[in-house]
Amino acid sequence: MIDELTFLEDGPFTKRDALSGRIVKELKCSGIPIRKAISQYVSNLRLDESEKEKLLRKRNSSEILDSRFVTGCTDIALVFTVLARESGIPTRFVDTFYEPWINCVPSKQTLRNANAFRKQYSNFLEEMDYRLKKGLNHQDAEKIVYEEWMNFCNDSSVPIELIENLLRRDMKIIESHVFVDVFADGWRPYGPKTGFVDGYCLLRGKYIEVGKGLDFSVIYIKENEKYRDATTNLQSFDESLRLFKPDFFK
Repeated sequence: MIDELTFLEDGPFTKRDALSGRIVKELKCSGIPIRKAISQYVSNLRLDESEKEKLLRKRNSSEILDSRFVTGCTDIALVFTVLARESGIPTRFVDTFYEPWINCVPSKQTLRNANAFRKQYSNFLEEMDYRLKKGLNHQDAEKIVYEEWMNFCNDSSVPIELIENLLRRDMKIIESHVFVDVFADGWRPYGPKTGFVDGYCLLRGKYIEVGKGLDFSVIYIKENEKYRDATTNLQSFDESLRLFKPDFFK
């Protein structure tokens, strides 16, 4: 059960070793509070999203540290978790889904209108290119076109998250994020790169907790405000999707 863990234990994908020990030793000599030093360290790892599809939830923390690159939030959380535990900070790996995505169920009419959304978006991109050629700097052109795009989305009465999914031509994109909890005068949500957060939230909005554990392969899923007694391996998202977004499989 989740309450039986201290979260200083290793997980199958967050095993401490000589590499994590050496990194933490160096960070403790930096003169920066260790939690902040770990956040800075993971922020400086190279991001390579081109490898995400191939490597997502396939590598352990040691392999990520050895490669010195991350493919996204899962890798970042794994690295933060192993280094934090190595330094004596109890840390929980927290899987979440984006709340508007969970609540957004596309209608058949919306799906039929997908090409219209894509055509309109293409028009906005062409307009941006036109403004750039006229000498407007990229930031100003992007701001103007983005505001026009948002006005179009708001007028369409279709949630922006759904429109963005339609534009990507894939209704099967999973809108998830990984946070951690760290123990600092009690358990507190934490962004591995950014620090403490107010609930599981990013600038774009709120995320719903799926569950937490030692890493993604040992997750206590949260169901009806309680954690399951047994853990679930979320190396794939199937179990959490069946529970939180069953329409995903339709």
